[in-house]
Amino acid sequence: MSHSASIAAVDPGKRKMMLVALLLGAFVTMLNTAVASVALPTIAAALDATGTQIHFIADGFSIALTAFVLISGAVGDAYGRKRLFIGGLALMMPAAIMASRSTSANELILWLMASGVATALLFPTTLSSISEIYPDKAERARAVALWAGTASAGAAVAPIVSGWMLERYPWGSVFLVSVPLALITLVVGIFALDPMKHANPAPVDWLGGVLSVVAFASLLTLVILAPVEGWEPPVPTLAVIAAISVIGFIVRQLRAAHPLLDLRVFTQKPLTGGALIIMILFAVLSGLMYLSAQYTQSVLGYSTLKAGFATLPLTVAVFIASPVSAGMVQRLGARRTVVLGSALVVLGAISSRWWSAHSPYLLLLLTFVLFGVGLGLAMTPSTSAILDTLPSEQAGIASAINDVTRDFGEAFGIAINGAVAAVVYTTIIDDAYGGLTPEQRATVPDTIYREIRSSLSGALSAAKAHPGPEADTVVALARDAFVSGQAKAAAIGVVLGLVCLVVAYFLLPDKTARDAVVAHEGA
Repeated sequence: MSHSASIAAVDPGKRKMMLVALLLGAFVTMLNTAVASVALPTIAAALDATGTQIHFIADGFSIALTAFVLISGAVGDAYGRKRLFIGGLALMMPAAIMASRSTSANELILWLMASGVATALLFPTTLSSISEIYPDKAERARAVALWAGTASAGAAVAPIVSGWMLERYPWGSVFLVSVPLALITLVVGIFALDPMKHANPAPVDWLGGVLSVVAFASLLTLVILAPVEGWEPPVPTLAVIAAISVIGFIVRQLRAAHPLLDLRVFTQKPLTGGALIIMILFAVLSGLMYLSAQYTQSVLGYSTLKAGFATLPLTVAVFIASPVSAGMVQRLGARRTVVLGSALVVLGAISSRWWSAHSPYLLLLLTFVLFGVGLGLAMTPSTSAILDTLPSEQAGIASAINDVTRDFGEAFGIAINGAVAAVVYTTIIDDAYGGLTPEQRATVPDTIYREIRSSLSGALSAAKAHPGPEADTVVALARDAFVSGQAKAAAIGVVLGLVCLVVAYFLLPDKTARDAVVAHEGA
């Protein structure tokens, strides 16, 4: 009996317990992933982080997660997904504790990257295991929708809990939120999960794994640094490393007897379409969330708790729309469902371009609801398109494709949106400084000027340290500059959303469940 067959034969009660453990894993993963979002302005001020360091605090976790997720999926297929599930949780807890105790921005970035590696071990196992314990496509689609909703719930809870913690405890406390739940999930996983290891797994392509780690890490770091640093060191070195490792990875995967990722699977339209859509959607979402955390607190003046509640409608909308999408796919087909979801994301990105320094919350609510419903409708069928294309013995790789495209999209979205917003912000500040008379510039020390132009949080810190009419002018200018940068970044979201819509139309299948039944009966 094959491994997938034995899983399918497990009694329903056992399968439910396994599903509970996997859903807990998805929940704690997203809780751990999103817990720092609301805290970013507070952390930046507490650690005196530069603009570049703020980008790496926001993106370091995703860089590590993206870099290690492919090799993690292959290792899980070969050696058992339960081991990775347990190992990821065991590493996540000390990484979170050490992050909470960081005394510098660089130290925090290091521990966030360690937490990203832990998540790379844990998160792919949740989806690949669901794919295996539910071999029936209809059951799997419902389980994937539940997985997506549970992950969204973790993302919804994180900002609220973080905001509440920040109003009562030091900023490091936000990283401790996931530790108790990770411990509970670890215990449940030990007792509920089967080893989930195939009898005759393909050998792991370790060389391909190393190349994938270097390729993704260098490429994403390059995306963060290049717009800010230009062609100054270490950007040229990173560009060379990224080019060599990406080409090396592609060549290795095409020649290896047992490739880490058989690139030929991307000749199948549903898988390619699903992967591209997941990547694009999460690039748009992460860009919005990265900038909105700073916007709500540093521009609109929301408290950390209020900022956490402000984004709640988005994740609630995803939670509600995800299971609804499974039924819509049955009636309308994956293509129409994802096209509709992508169109709503485009409208959400357009509405975010109207945000100003004095926007009412109703405008933010409109943006978050459009994004949430659009994501919820598009995410489940796109994920199913990836999982349904590959056989069960490659469930880990299918999950890794889903995760790496999602994580790359998140990291890329934060990097490119943050870079665009930062360039616009810096340009406006520099133009304003250049417009001062020599006498006026002489009254602004270079250290203060560099702090103001480094980031919005830097400008607010400088103004707080030197109160007065000039400080109020600096704050108003910095907030307007940030909003201008955010609007330019939102335009990227509009374009990416339209690309997502086109990809869905041309690459995803158009058949509904009813069409499939009619075709089967006709045959």
